This record gives sequence, C-alpha cells and structure tokens, in this order.
Amino acid sequence: MSAQPTDLSAAEATFSPDGQYWWSGQVWLPAVSADRKWRFDGTSWLRVRRYHPLPTRLVCFGAVWLVSLAGWLVAGIGFGVAEGFNHLTSNELAIIGSLAGVAVLATVVWGFLLGRGRRSVWVAPSAVAGAAVEIMVFYVAAMVAVALSPSGGDQDDTGAGIGIVILGIPMVLVISTLLWLGAGIGIASRSHMAP
Repeated sequence: MSAQPTDLSAAEATFSPDGQYWWSGQVWLPAVSADRKWRFDGTSWLRVRRYHPLPTRLVCFGAVWLVSLAGWLVAGIGFGVAEGFNHLTSNELAIIGSLAGVAVLATVVWGFLLGRGRRSVWVAPSAVAGAAVEIMVFYVAAMVAVALSPSGGDQDDTGAGIGIVILGIPMVLVISTLLWLGAGIGIASRSHMAP
C-alpha cells in the first residue's frame, strides 16, 4: 500500500477492466492488497468488509442443520395432531426427544464449523434463519390445525399469531446461544491447532 498516490482523485484513477489494478500514470499497480483485506478506491485504501460466500460443503451442512431444526417440530406436531397432544405414547415422545437432541447437537456443530472456519460473522444470520424455520413450522402447523379442527377453522387466530411472534424471541436467543457455544469451541480449537 506504499504506492498509494496522494494527488489522484477517484475520478482520475483508471482501473483495469477486472478492477484488480489501477493506473498510476506510469505503471499498473494492484488495487487489492495481497491479503485481500484492503481495496484502493482511487484516493485511499479501504478495508474490504463483506460476507464471503460459504463453501458448498458448509452450505450443505447448514441446510442439514435447518432440516434438523424443523424435523423435531414436524414430528412433534404431526404426532400431536394425529394422536392428540395429551395422548402421545412413550415411543412418540422418545422420537420427538431424539430429534430435538439431534437438532441441538446440529446447532452446536454448525456453530463450531463457523467458528473453526473463521466465519463467526455468519452466526447471527444463522440464528435468524434457524428461528425463521422454527416459526414457519409453527405457523404451518397452526394453519393445518385450524383446517383440521371440527369447527372448520372459525377460531380467533389472533392469539396464535401473537404466540408465534412472542415465541420467536426466546427461539432466537436459544439458537444464538447454542451457535455461539459451538463457535466458541471452534475458535478455541483453532487456536490450539498446530500452525
């Protein structure tokens, strides 16, 4: 970054078609630092701040994580609607509990992968996505329950809507806590790795 000019304005700087170099008037110079953390805008070096795309394997695991979050709720609501929530058998409760355990473990592992891979910036969007999936499952379940009710869906759904909104707050907090727990473990394990 020592080649930074002091007398060029952004309007005068000429960049290569790919944006990787700029013309100093005598020679082409890199417009991006070697570590890719800084970009020359024509007058000064600016820190690059953006989300970098996640590798495909992480995206796939993230999708599996979201499915696991939805899975335990779908099973619980499915058994509850089919059998009645007060009449769940011990086997059905074991299935729901096992799927919930998998969802918790998958959440911590997802956070771990983000932390270990230096992608902790994705924890907050992940928490929002996870809560959105959970709320969507609750919403769909509420609509199905209303449609299947003997009264033909004449219930006042204002309370259900408020419940879903209120449920989102602790859900984001729980998911965030589990994700940050995993990310913290991932960051700690990264610091103990051999260089």
